[in-house]
Amino acid sequence: MSMKIYDGEKMFMLDAHSKLIEAEKQIKEGKVIDGEASLKSIREKYDV
Repeated sequence: MSMKIYDGEKMFMLDAHSKLIEAEKQIKEGKVIDGEASLKSIREKYDV
């Protein structure tokens, strides 16, 4: 495996990990909404 591919995969995993940490933090803080409410909001915003 080349260093370029390895570095790309490593950066991808670090990015995914940081997003998961942020998501878990938001869940603990109660910053979540119901899936149906989320879709309804998107549909209203984009008129779909």
